[in-house]
Amino acid sequence: MRGAGADAEGRIWFADNTTGMIGYRVDTMQMIGQFSIGGGTTGAGVDFNGFIWGVASAGYTGRIDPNNPNDVRRVTVGSGPYTYSDFTGFGLRNFTAPRGGYKMIIEGCEKLDTDWMTLDATATLPPETHIEFRAKIAESRDELSDPGLRAYGPWTTSADGPNELPADLAELPGGRFMQLELFLTSGDREATPVLRGIDVRFQCQIEE
Repeated sequence: MRGAGADAEGRIWFADNTTGMIGYRVDTMQMIGQFSIGGGTTGAGVDFNGFIWGVASAGYTGRIDPNNPNDVRRVTVGSGPYTYSDFTGFGLRNFTAPRGGYKMIIEGCEKLDTDWMTLDATATLPPETHIEFRAKIAESRDELSDPGLRAYGPWTTSADGPNELPADLAELPGGRFMQLELFLTSGDREATPVLRGIDVRFQCQIEE
């Protein structure tokens, strides 16, 4: 077995080096069938119409209708096609939590030390969605790209879970620059969180 793909009907499809495509029911692991698409198969995928696709290294791509096992169509695609991946995007769309990220840099005090005070945000949060914030602090913009730099947080605001905003930033060191990174996540594929505004407050330390 090599590549694999799962559909929305409780079936999993494998690419096999010798027989082509093999399908099983997940609940019983009963074999649905074996389907030849022209030689050993390396990649298996499911499209958004429910068809099953296989990629054969002999130079073919095959499409299988799982509701009509006799309907197997084969297309010549050239020499040595190869994939293991979710090449239709169906798996990404249906079996992972939708998540997006964004980074921004906030400049504090130029000539005095910066006291970072609070972080707050306004957002529209449908059920099963949340936004997570993390912060890094450095004296220069270049230092913010250091992979070893500590990230503070996370602070989360959600529709039906924790709400840690406004967050107290007193633990942050007094560097001039903040890199604020946020992640928007949804457990509902029909809804998405919307960030409408960010409020980061700081003050400059007064020299005595």
